[in-house]
Order: sequence, then structure tokens, then C-alpha cells
Amino acid sequence: MVPFTLEFSELSATAYLEDFLIETFRPHTIIIGYDHRFGHNREGGLELLEAEQEKYGFRLLEIPSR
Repeated sequence: MVPFTLEFSELSATAYLEDFLIETFRPHTIIIGYDHRFGHNREGGLELLEAEQEKYGFRLLEIPSR
């Protein structure tokens, strides 16, 4: 469980991806909904994950809208 602190809430999308998701979980696959956003001010999303998936070696799946 990760406490949702002010510091955590202010992570940029890139820092969230690199310093939290990748470093903590080393994911093989990341699955997100079609409208998923993450990072400070919801700046990250599908586009960032697509751009970084080869660098970090994860598979990316998007769940489309109905």
C-alpha cells in the first residue's frame, strides 16, 4: 500500500512512471483504461506510456471505451 501524500501527488507523470511504477513493480504489462491519466495535473497517459514502453520493456494494453 502506498500512502497518498502531498509529495506523491506532486510527482510528474515521468517521475511516477520511472520512480514508482518501473522501479517498484518492474511491470511486464501495464493495462490502462482509455481515459486513464496519471502524474501531477493528470499530465501522463497513453501517449507517454507508448513512448516509454520500449525503453522500459513493458507491454501496454489499453481497455477501449464501450
